[in-house]
Amino acid sequence: MVSASAFARWPSQAGAAYNDSNIQIVDTGHGTHEAFLHPLAGNGVRTILRYYAQENNIPGKNITLRERDMIFDHGLSLCIVYQHKAYLTNRFTAASGIEDANFCLVRAAEIRQPQGTAIFFGVDSDTHSDAAVIDYLTAVRRVIGGRYEIGCYGSGAHCLAAINAGVATMSWVAEAPAWGGTRQFINSQRWHLYQNKTQIEDSPIMSAGGVPIDTNILNPRFDSIGAFDRYGTRVSYDRAKLQFRYDRRMFVSATELNVRDRPGGNVIAHLCIAQTVHVLGIEAGWALIDTNEDGRADGYCSAEYLQPLHRMPAYVNGCRPLAM
Repeated sequence: MVSASAFARWPSQAGAAYNDSNIQIVDTGHGTHEAFLHPLAGNGVRTILRYYAQENNIPGKNITLRERDMIFDHGLSLCIVYQHKAYLTNRFTAASGIEDANFCLVRAAEIRQPQGTAIFFGVDSDTHSDAAVIDYLTAVRRVIGGRYEIGCYGSGAHCLAAINAGVATMSWVAEAPAWGGTRQFINSQRWHLYQNKTQIEDSPIMSAGGVPIDTNILNPRFDSIGAFDRYGTRVSYDRAKLQFRYDRRMFVSATELNVRDRPGGNVIAHLCIAQTVHVLGIEAGWALIDTNEDGRADGYCSAEYLQPLHRMPAYVNGCRPLAM
């Protein structure tokens, strides 16, 4: 771990009151518990996305009423995503949309999800046609429209198709930079949520108790993802604070970018093109970065090879991240 004590931070565009750029929204397919939720909430996380699922192919994937209450007890809000066997050929049809939507209505009643909040439907593969995804979400909308807001999770192409067709009102782009349309959709700035880091498993803060998580950035053009709190209130986020966090996430633009223990120092890891980093500060051409979204400095890289979130570079095969 690198000390940031003597490092000049970026001036805050939002003012000194908004000097916390830690991530606010995370998701996990695993069941959560006290040892996980406590440090997460203490590190600035406000919302956790959890699953409705027809089977627990991951231990604890399906959220329970008890877990919902435990999340609320830690001051967190909850958002819902549904996902089931997205890899199957012909998975997304009008018939499966009706079946899945009715399943979600049963689960929503079980965990007392307030109407007017959101359910994201996961298309966790880019092998399906846009037409199939639209047919599926059209059927979902016929069943639950007017009760719950519908979001689409998946590739940039699928999210864009769903938004343009009016069958989803929110988009959540998967952290899969090689998937169809993802670069173009991210750079269009029309997306709502971007899953910028996946399977964080090495942080005692962000993955405590052995629960791997993903982290997400909310586009500051929007102030909600349809999450809800203990009181059934739909949660909103301060846009100035969202902008502050957004500005401090940047894409790696080099095919392979070295991370060093000090400016110009020893190489301790490397990052790959189209990965995001949390930039804690920039000085004399060197960026102090947090690579796993726990808010702690991990090293330095050349700021020349970082680009803002509206300039996602084209993905290049071949690079394998070298962890700390």
